[in-house]
Amino acid sequence: MLTRQEKDDLMTVINILFDDNQLRGLKPNLNERTAEVVEQAMEELIKCNNRMKELVTGLTMGISVFTRGWLKQSLDKIAQALRDKQLQFDGVACRHQVAANFGTEIYRSTF
Repeated sequence: MLTRQEKDDLMTVINILFDDNQLRGLKPNLNERTAEVVEQAMEELIKCNNRMKELVTGLTMGISVFTRGWLKQSLDKIAQALRDKQLQFDGVACRHQVAANFGTEIYRSTF
């Protein structure tokens, strides 16, 4: 079960990565499965976007990015970095690809 702060941080990440009004309304329903799907989406984005890789690698402080659960362990730091706009996407194509591949799955994870 996600804490209130984890839901806030996860929603920050979702808002910035997906910019989808439909997903914004699901904040009360965010759960562990949602965090797992967002983690998978971020892994896909990392493969596509070198700046995201550098950011996440720096913020996870030694946690292997490809060990399940890495996002939840660093959620507060990643959400803050995204809020502070430390991340600039290499290209819109990466973001759209990830949104297309994972947006529906994030929505489904909340039910």
